[in-house]
Amino acid sequence: MLVHAHPESADDQWLYLPALKRVKRISSSNRSGSFMGSEFAYEDMTAQAVEKFTYRRDELRVWKVEYYDRKNAHLKTLTLENYEQYLNRYWRAGVMTMVNHLTGKSTVLTWADYQFRTDLEDRDFTRTGLKRVR
Repeated sequence: MLVHAHPESADDQWLYLPALKRVKRISSSNRSGSFMGSEFAYEDMTAQAVEKFTYRRDELRVWKVEYYDRKNAHLKTLTLENYEQYLNRYWRAGVMTMVNHLTGKSTVLTWADYQFRTDLEDRDFTRTGLKRVR
């Protein structure tokens, strides 16, 4: 998945589908749709803007996010755990759990082997570059 985040407008998102050997653009109207059949939405898969939240710790880590609709109905809850710090700077969660309170279903994403400073070039952050990643 490739995300070009924009602070003032909707992010641009693309998803590489290896079985089809093609890159699919995720339209802004589909951001609230299910990510790969999970309880996560495409918009949940983008980087969180630090300035949009209030923090009470120095590490600026998100532990829990509760999602509500406009009528204040509790839709989903995201919990993040098993944080590790990389390069003495970057905190990343090892486990993200999304619970859908409407359906009772949940999805657990487990992350491992984060890599930083890997000598990527600007051309790697394009649709064509997404196809080259293995």
